[in-house]
Amino acid sequence: MDLTIASEMGEAIMDQVKILIVDDDKEIVQLLEIYARNEGYEPLTAYNGKDAITKLNTMPDISLVILDLMMPEMNGLELCSKVKSEIDYSHIPVILLTAKTTLESKVEGLECGADVYIEKPFSIKQLHKQIENLLRLRQSFHKLMVSLAGDTVAVSTTDFAMSQKDCEFIAKIQGVIAEQLADENFSIDT
Repeated sequence: MDLTIASEMGEAIMDQVKILIVDDDKEIVQLLEIYARNEGYEPLTAYNGKDAITKLNTMPDISLVILDLMMPEMNGLELCSKVKSEIDYSHIPVILLTAKTTLESKVEGLECGADVYIEKPFSIKQLHKQIENLLRLRQSFHKLMVSLAGDTVAVSTTDFAMSQKDCEFIAKIQGVIAEQLADENFSIDT
């Protein structure tokens, strides 16, 4: 995923970001498709959870999922749980966009692994900022993982909210592993 920060506006411009929109309300889907295209995202749509799983299985480069809770065949909670429990797509951020406004529903949605819970009716501006923040966080995490793998990508601890102590600890672990890599007796217990 390419993430470029526009210098003057401070807004994220995403290239090749695919957003899977899952809702049984065709008007909401159309509204979100228009929004996604206007922001330079590539919208993909599904009208129930089962169709969404098929898209996730056939399109591995989906960057974000926006879904409703109340849908036929597989509801949003089941879909969110499945997305967050499958190794192939557990890294994909999930936004629940739903008319369910009770505290119970919000807690249940977040317990299923949703990254964000937005109530309908919703503000496109709020949704836009949530998407930007999730994609930035994902990009920062990607940079962190690349830097931990030993590549030379610079990553700030503030990008991923890791403390300096955490970074020092990870660096120490990497150093010990690198030193002991040739020792066949070196194990997890050691």
